[in-house]
Amino acid sequence: MSNLRINNITDRTGSSGPVIAGVCTVTSTGAFVVPVGPTEMRGGRGRGLICGGYNYPGGQLNLIQKIEIATTGNTTDFGDMVSDRYGAGGCASSVRGFYVGGRKEANPAPDYLLKTQSIIFSSEGGASYWGDLRDAGTGVRAVSNNTRGLVMGGHPSNSPNSGTVNTIDHFTLTSQGLASSFGDLSEVKYSGGVASSPTRGIYAGGQSNPYFNSPSYVKTKTIDYITFATTGDSVHFGDLASIGRAQSGLSSPTRGVFAGGYNPSVMNTIEYITIATEGDAVDFGDLSMTTSYGTSVSNSLRGVFGDGVNSPAHTNAMNYITIATTGNALDFGDMITKVFSSSQNVADSHGGLG
Repeated sequence: MSNLRINNITDRTGSSGPVIAGVCTVTSTGAFVVPVGPTEMRGGRGRGLICGGYNYPGGQLNLIQKIEIATTGNTTDFGDMVSDRYGAGGCASSVRGFYVGGRKEANPAPDYLLKTQSIIFSSEGGASYWGDLRDAGTGVRAVSNNTRGLVMGGHPSNSPNSGTVNTIDHFTLTSQGLASSFGDLSEVKYSGGVASSPTRGIYAGGQSNPYFNSPSYVKTKTIDYITFATTGDSVHFGDLASIGRAQSGLSSPTRGVFAGGYNPSVMNTIEYITIATEGDAVDFGDLSMTTSYGTSVSNSLRGVFGDGVNSPAHTNAMNYITIATTGNALDFGDMITKVFSSSQNVADSHGGLG
């Protein structure tokens, strides 16, 4: 067998050695596997963005904070959103992050944003308007694969006493324009936890009271799923172990994980599901903090939960887990400021991206 002399390999111009961008692996048989596919899908990703939120008692923020998910450490300032918002949804392709909807306190009534803001992960800058939404307001949630984003539930714009909706809208992550109808959730919902695989989007828990200002909070433990490639209503997946509202969710391509929430006090529980199958959630471990209305980002290996309402105050702490295992969360670092109701799943390598 002949030996391969690496110093005899050049690039196409013959002026230098080959450049291999991305993660390379060696199989059990000794084969050397180089990365394939578009550059943006070749590894080296793992950037998570925490967009907006409410800094109690200071008000809503337009701040975008950045972390590198594969490491630990504090957030850094990435840039600003077009409009300061909280209580919105988040999703992403491998190239762009999307912040959908959101609420801003104003007189005489809160301002609800029926727009999507987009952020380019490779930049260190702010957001720009991407397109218009149909029904989103506050408490909306979003999921995505690398092609399509879905916007689910929440409260319509300009009326805090409006009815909670069960609508699902969709938009294409590579083209700007108005979102279109996809189908309906199994019940009216807002402020639940969400997760994605390349095939399925998951909505778990949340609040299902019919009006935003209902005198009592109606909580649900229902888990719904949709199939990205089709349109239609969501399908019942199973139930969370703990009924509650204001959970955070994240995922690898195979497993969805949901943490925190409120019922009737702030929780620190972590539960997980296997996305390709149906069934009830199973105990994963505990956060080191109690939190609700928190943020969450992930790559295919690690999930980071952060911020939110912490009993009896607020926290800027972040925890991380290894998604493929079970166990208690560990300290990741701190955010720039204490904030709750910021985005979920604005990351360039979350579970929906494979």
